[in-house]
Amino acid sequence: KRSKFIGRLFQDPLKGTAPNMTIAENLALAYLRSSGRHSPFSMVSAAERREFKERPLDEGIFCHSALDSFVKEALKRDIKALDGAQCDEIIDGIMPPLMAAHNNGVLLSSARNMALCARLIRKVKATARAIVQQVQSGGFVPEQTEVSFGIGGLPALTLELPTGEKFYIGGRIDRIDGCTIAGQDYYRIIDYKTGSGDFSYTKLYYGLSLQLPLYAAAIGAVEKARRAAGMYYMKVDSPVVSESADTAADEEAVKEKVMESFRLSGLTLSDPVVVKATAGEGCPVISTGARTVIPEKQLDGLIGYALKKSTDTLTEIFEGRAAVSPAKLRSGPDRCRTCANRSVCGFDEKLPGCKKRSLGTLSDKAFFERIGAAKENGDNGKEGGNGD
Repeated sequence: KRSKFIGRLFQDPLKGTAPNMTIAENLALAYLRSSGRHSPFSMVSAAERREFKERPLDEGIFCHSALDSFVKEALKRDIKALDGAQCDEIIDGIMPPLMAAHNNGVLLSSARNMALCARLIRKVKATARAIVQQVQSGGFVPEQTEVSFGIGGLPALTLELPTGEKFYIGGRIDRIDGCTIAGQDYYRIIDYKTGSGDFSYTKLYYGLSLQLPLYAAAIGAVEKARRAAGMYYMKVDSPVVSESADTAADEEAVKEKVMESFRLSGLTLSDPVVVKATAGEGCPVISTGARTVIPEKQLDGLIGYALKKSTDTLTEIFEGRAAVSPAKLRSGPDRCRTCANRSVCGFDEKLPGCKKRSLGTLSDKAFFERIGAAKENGDNGKEGGNGD
């Protein structure tokens, strides 16, 4: 009782408290969580040292901010009627104040950073044009951007542990599109990715990528009358196509290849009217293969699995199961090479007992078979551990 009281006195209520921990353990956890300027423990908060430079994370923030402003301005002008030149005009108007305000003006601080800024602007312009073409070819139209749930927005996503403790997940969804078909309202979720952004059943099963289904769960808890039509990653890029465009036919082929690189990666509800409204005409918006177009029962099961996996992972952490044992997919980059916390982690495969867990690849069929069995047996991909 005293442990729970002291934990809640010092900890962030949105992050929860473990009643089975001692007073000392709860206070130690409070030390790690305290980050506010007025917190009594703010001086011991661990944080990465900020430097006056543009990191990959900062590049992503820049592109997200630019696309957010673009979509809002495009909706004011009727996004269905915009052409490429008008898209570029909107971006050109957005950029000057954004470049000056972003990351303390680092993008304007040197010739090298200005060259980087020019590259980011090319990415944003190409992606903005792709967004407009995808909207114009289909039935879905952007409704909201930068949608927050949790603090200061929609209700937080609640996870309840077996001990009765509740934890609240907050986040920000880049874009929500909407469409009405035969009197039924649908929504789809879009998340921009400046890096690798392909949907993976394997990463979802092992708890390495739960973002999209948790977003869908947060919106589904609020939008009771609307049906989820899909959830997708959209790559932010400036693709280079090595094709000649000597004729009009060649030029159209090049444009199609460019749009192909912006194809949304994710899952679509298998209702034919939804697939038609999402896929559109004359523009490769989504993949319509059996692997990515799934019935509502499977979509709901996938979202439910993501929630259960999150709860199980959180439970394992509070039970003390947080072994330094990073996951390694058979195909994919080595996350340890780019991890900012390598010196703190201390993981080194040259040391005895340090070994990565090699995770096999799952097909869509194997994924749904496993989560069906996991639901019956109470197992939720535990061999995946606590992520990276």
